[in-house]
Amino acid sequence: VILNDGYMRVSFGRNCVDKFIRYSAPLFAKALLMRKRYIAPTFSQDFYVRIELTNACNYRCSFCPHSSMKRSLGIMDNGLYRKIIDDCITSGIRKINLTSFGESLLDPDVMEKIKYAKDKGVEYLYLTTNGSLMDREKSKALIGLGVDEVRISIDAISSNEYSEVRSEYNYNTVL
Repeated sequence: VILNDGYMRVSFGRNCVDKFIRYSAPLFAKALLMRKRYIAPTFSQDFYVRIELTNACNYRCSFCPHSSMKRSLGIMDNGLYRKIIDDCITSGIRKINLTSFGESLLDPDVMEKIKYAKDKGVEYLYLTTNGSLMDREKSKALIGLGVDEVRISIDAISSNEYSEVRSEYNYNTVL
């Protein structure tokens, strides 16, 4: 792994990458953030930021630890979202994934947030969803806003398997 931020070059062998990530990466990232003008070149094209628009979910999947989550349910404030996008753009980050512990399509402002990100210069924006809230209207809106990819997590290859994992929705409806 080679990290080149335009100011210094650090080379890491395979055997120390895990330790670096576990123990030193947070301190290293803090040091880079303090030198704002050198942040942008540090991020490779594969680097992306994952933004959790909401931690609410309409599913109760058997494999998901969502039920043990200690945080209260909520939707990200639009002002905070815009600040995160602005900071990403300033830092040279151009790839954003809207996903995490919740279902992004439960955010009533998701389309507005996507538009903001694309208008600000996010080059590759993708959304991960369980697919239950997708319909023709939302699909067309996402395409129209320039979403580059939509990942639909089905986690099953048959209706029976889907019912075991996700009993809330019908497999064929989601497909």
